[in-house]
Amino acid sequence: MAPFSAGEGYIAGVNLELEPGKRILQRWRTTDFAEEDADSMLEITFEGAEGGTLMTIRQWDLPEDGMQYKQGWVDWYIRPMQTYFSP
Repeated sequence: MAPFSAGEGYIAGVNLELEPGKRILQRWRTTDFAEEDADSMLEITFEGAEGGTLMTIRQWDLPEDGMQYKQGWVDWYIRPMQTYFSP
């Protein structure tokens, strides 16, 4: 298990499984989680698709107010990747 952090320490967790080109499984939390909150789980999968790659992000075991992270994925990861990888 390899620890990681992102966003200047805002996000921290542990890589549980890494399958190059296929899957990432992480235990994940932010500094907004209460100390008693369990870590959330994050799975990112990659599949070949016509013209590129289909990336699927699933996150579960979030705190009650955790739906804010759905928009965070879009704003901080999905849109920047779309811009970067666009022809």
